[in-house]
Amino acid sequence: MYNILLVGSGQLGSRYLQGLSRINNDLEIFVVDPNLNALSIAKDRFEEMTKNTFSHSVNYYQDFNELGNEFDLGIIATNADVRKKILIYLLKQHRIKNFILEKVAFQAIEDFEIIIELLNIDKIKAWVNCPRRIMPFFIKLKEEIPDKALINMFVKGSNWGLASNTIHMLDLLSFLSSQVDYEFDISNLEDEIYSSKKPSFIEIGGKLNFYSNRGDRLELVDEKQKNRPFELIIKYDEREIHINQNLGRAKILSKDGSELAASNFILPMQSEITSQIVKDILFHSNSNLTSVNESLTLHRSMIQAFNCHLTKIKGKKVKVCPIT
Repeated sequence: MYNILLVGSGQLGSRYLQGLSRINNDLEIFVVDPNLNALSIAKDRFEEMTKNTFSHSVNYYQDFNELGNEFDLGIIATNADVRKKILIYLLKQHRIKNFILEKVAFQAIEDFEIIIELLNIDKIKAWVNCPRRIMPFFIKLKEEIPDKALINMFVKGSNWGLASNTIHMLDLLSFLSSQVDYEFDISNLEDEIYSSKKPSFIEIGGKLNFYSNRGDRLELVDEKQKNRPFELIIKYDEREIHINQNLGRAKILSKDGSELAASNFILPMQSEITSQIVKDILFHSNSNLTSVNESLTLHRSMIQAFNCHLTKIKGKKVKVCPIT
């Protein structure tokens, strides 16, 4: 029997819980969230799942006081602003062998570095959940891209959450290109700060660019005042891949714009991919998610970009990036 701790049972946390129900192994699951309504919704969603023949015992708590001391895996699906505090408490009070951290992992680089130092003391493994790199469609695409080919990625749309989702796209480019160090250009971001769907967090509009040392590029555009559909375009050599995530459709175009091929693909939900991620960690002590150390480098570029932009707008130094 494996012991799993899930902290945060909101929209994403409850999907993790559903995913855990698919694991063909005995599990003791401990869900912690101060919000009683969130716990109730998570419980309902877990019970909606098809019953597993293995024993899956789920315990719901509003604080950490009643927890045991040892866990094989901790999943931290809270908002980014409280993640450092929670991890410091858990690392001091409990023995947890592995962690999955939701994105955005932390709002400050200093927080990232503090947590990595604590993880290293007890040789605890941790990964950040940017899951496109474990999805079959993108794995196959990486296999088809020549090793030295420069990659240009374009992410376009309206109100798709540029601030909160940039790390997903930067992680995808890093996966496809095998590059981790990026410079940024914030000159075309909008000066207006937008409210996020989640209280106390912000969103940003306009255009943001990242460049790898060898010349790969990521261009992210969120046109707030328009109604443009979300689109992901990946270019390399003489090919362009146009990906419509909402329709699950991908087109391969030649340089002159003629269509070479088209295919359907599935962008699996968190409830569908959790079981494989968790099994890899529990059974093999490894994961193809981004390690916390590699993700620090990617987060550093992103947080520096947003903090520089916010510092310019506010006229004072910003060190903590209020995104999640």
